Amino acid sequence: MKEEFHEERRAVARCMRRVYRLRLTSATGGNISCRAGADRFAITPSGIDKARIRAREVGLIDLEGRNLTPELKPSCEWLMHLRIYQRYPSVGAIVHAHPGGHRRGRAGAAGRCQPWFCPERQRAAQRVLGGV
Repeated sequence: MKEEFHEERRAVARCMRRVYRLRLTSATGGNISCRAGADRFAITPSGIDKARIRAREVGLIDLEGRNLTPELKPSCEWLMHLRIYQRYPSVGAIVHAHPGGHRRGRAGAAGRCQPWFCPERQRAAQRVLGGV
């Protein structure tokens, strides 16, 4: 399973590092996932430094909720990602940032869940992530 869906896992890690560099989350905050095939998704793990995350540290979960990479502990919000993918088949990726995690983060954004999967937010998310 380590090499399965490497490109998707690599994209999740790359996006998480970018979100961190842009100061949209803290080293341990936020989570990102993307679909990996028709029946699973890649998701950032829990307890990993988001500034240094690598593809091999990104987990895989199927749409039945089974952790396909049991050596990795998925984000504590994996169930939210699962439910979104189950309910909205057109969603390809989810970015859940915690901008208040940095001292310079916008105070107004702290504590608010940003629904990146909503069509209104899609263009903004693409600008932030550089089209990934």
